[in-house]
Amino acid sequence: MAVSFETTGHEAARQLVDGLVDMMGGTQPGSASASPDRSGGISSNFHISEDGTRVFNYSEWTDEAAHQRVVDTSLQEGGAVMKLIASIPGVTPLGFKRYVAPRGLVRR
Repeated sequence: MAVSFETTGHEAARQLVDGLVDMMGGTQPGSASASPDRSGGISSNFHISEDGTRVFNYSEWTDEAAHQRVVDTSLQEGGAVMKLIASIPGVTPLGFKRYVAPRGLVRR
């Protein structure tokens, strides 16, 4: 899954990334260690553009249903994550898109 944000610069971008990572306690939402009854999160990687105007979050999930459970619970309008995002001046969510990985590469 890929999530994008527009930001007004490095400070806003850094506040967003730090705030989200702190909110999640450094653990991928939906992972077995974060919520044993709703496993499914694998990883989440945040990237800030060199000019600080975009933040990109690439997260991996075991399947679409696992991600949808988090969208339906934790990411609803008025929820903690959305409140955090709204509280940071200069951050505009651009939405998310799901992708399916039909193949992958592994270093051996």
